[in-house]
Amino acid sequence: MAEISVIIPVYNAGQYIEKCLDALCRQTFSDIEILCIDDGSSDDTWQHIAKHAAEDKRIRAWRQQNAGPAATRNRGLQNASAPYIMFCDADDWYEPDFCRRMLEIMKTEDTDTAVACCHVVVEDCDCAEREISESHYNSSLSGRFAMTDRLCQRTSVVLWNKIFKKELIDRYGICFPEGCEHDDDVFWTLYGMVSKSVYFEKQKLYNYRIRPNSIMSNYFNRKPKDKYDRLKVSRFVVEFWRRGQLPAEKRAAEELKQFIRRRDKAAVSVIGTTASNLNNILEDVYIESKMCQRYPGSVRTSIQRNAAALLGQIPTAADRKTEKNDGLDIMTDLILRYARSGETEEEKAYDRQYRTCLAACRSRIDEAVGSDD
Repeated sequence: MAEISVIIPVYNAGQYIEKCLDALCRQTFSDIEILCIDDGSSDDTWQHIAKHAAEDKRIRAWRQQNAGPAATRNRGLQNASAPYIMFCDADDWYEPDFCRRMLEIMKTEDTDTAVACCHVVVEDCDCAEREISESHYNSSLSGRFAMTDRLCQRTSVVLWNKIFKKELIDRYGICFPEGCEHDDDVFWTLYGMVSKSVYFEKQKLYNYRIRPNSIMSNYFNRKPKDKYDRLKVSRFVVEFWRRGQLPAEKRAAEELKQFIRRRDKAAVSVIGTTASNLNNILEDVYIESKMCQRYPGSVRTSIQRNAAALLGQIPTAADRKTEKNDGLDIMTDLILRYARSGETEEEKAYDRQYRTCLAACRSRIDEAVGSDD
């Protein structure tokens, strides 16, 4: 059995996939398997993959209808047989010693994950972009550290500069949220929750290509079509946190709170001003508030306060058409009080008031921002 499974999601990368596969086949550590998943390419990508697979039996290839990066990566995880997992983008390439060095770190440093530095290869772009990019992807840290929520946040969420333990992925059921765009962010957050340590390698062992209008970059970095994508991925993380037999450290709860805080901040920037959008947000917040009763108090309070901050942005949007925001202000106040109260009769009273307010607000929202028609 191979020591490392390298997963490559591929989409219309016919111009670059050969260099990517050549670099993998020439790794100084050869005990690897290369999993290529062609996600419905319309160019000659598959022909290049098939050619290399016929020449090197370490390459395993699949072809599927376009399903997106998350589903494609999940298929790679499902078919990976090695104890360690790495990822590669189809228009990038590994340095010859990448696999050997990452495996060496995992075995000698007793760490749950390792993060390498990269070369940023800028094509037809301003040189300043290279400096910005390298500072973003290459950590200033070096050596082994305990994995904390803050450190997880400070580390770039990209997958291609890291190595993961398959045993941890399988034990906790870590996967990518299909149908959501922020899948790498979620994967890194979930893995960070169950990891105790991370090692930062200063060598630049990956080559990350930046091209204007790159098909692969657009494939991985496209803007969410769904305005509520952040809400969906947040729920995915919350449900993972609830069902998993996670380590007991407080850090896991802190990481969940930090993730939701980032989610709510991003959600504010995409809130629409139509009546249906505002109603959906109110319903989401109410559902989430009820779900939160199952979590430890510190997590519940964090989610509720962030929900209140999110709702606090809605009157600002409604002000563009009218000043009639009384119902929204009342609801925001209720959520703040609800977040601060315990499981008491007072809380139940707030809950009943919250339900009444939710229904009453509908007509006020319609009046404030107009209907979708």
